[in-house]
Amino acid sequence: MSDDWQGYENKQAAWSAHECEQLRHFQSLSLRQKMEAVQGMADVLRRFKDMRRQGRFTGAGSSQAGIASPR
Repeated sequence: MSDDWQGYENKQAAWSAHECEQLRHFQSLSLRQKMEAVQGMADVLRRFKDMRRQGRFTGAGSSQAGIASPR
């Protein structure tokens, strides 16, 4: 097996393990904590939509995680 392929498999296994850990953590939360997490994610989504509408969200390809500097 080539080193590139083995590196790919290792990354895939690491991501899979991380996903499983995230699911286990979410599963362990109370209903209230789950609702707060979902509300927090909705707040972030609304903020990104506002930023995009204002032209402050330039996309994933630019520097600083796609956030343009303030005008």
